[in-house]
Amino acid sequence: MKNWLYIVLGIVIVTITALLLGFTARQQKKVICQKVEVRILNSRYNKFLENKDVLDIIDDHGIKTKGEPLESINTLLIERLLQHSPVVRSVAAYTIINGQLIIEVEQRMPIVRIIDRSLQQYFIDEEGVVLPDRIKQIAHVLVANGNIPPIAVKPGQKNSQNFHRQCAEKCGFAECLPRCCFYCSGRFLEGPGGTDIR
Repeated sequence: MKNWLYIVLGIVIVTITALLLGFTARQQKKVICQKVEVRILNSRYNKFLENKDVLDIIDDHGIKTKGEPLESINTLLIERLLQHSPVVRSVAAYTIINGQLIIEVEQRMPIVRIIDRSLQQYFIDEEGVVLPDRIKQIAHVLVANGNIPPIAVKPGQKNSQNFHRQCAEKCGFAECLPRCCFYCSGRFLEGPGGTDIR
């Protein structure tokens, strides 16, 4: 008898859940976007992007948000557009039932600023991706300059000349990225025993 009771109770719970989900889906179709909230997650020390920049990219591509039904807003397209920016590491765009479009952007984190021998300037992040020199605010990072050869890499691409790998080999480390660069920051770009890695 108890088994039948559990079966009936399970069927009732599943039915109620399905009805509530269906109701919520119907309600969401009627909800209009009242607000677009941009969250730049790691902007305390680095500001490659501001909220206005994100909204401008969306507007420039003709994506309508405010005043549109939530179901008609293509969040996947918004994510793909923003992901094309060389300074963006990841993006999540989603809507919530109260009529908001939320766009969360994670910026890339530069670890070194390069000024090469032709005076071209750019940043490199912890993944070796080249970032443009245009930045509104940045925390202090290592600056490497001197006889560094120019690179033919566009912002958003990895440095094909493997600056970090060359640095690591000169320093005697098995791998580089921030460890070697910060190690080398002691005396310009010199490794242990004064080995000049320029």
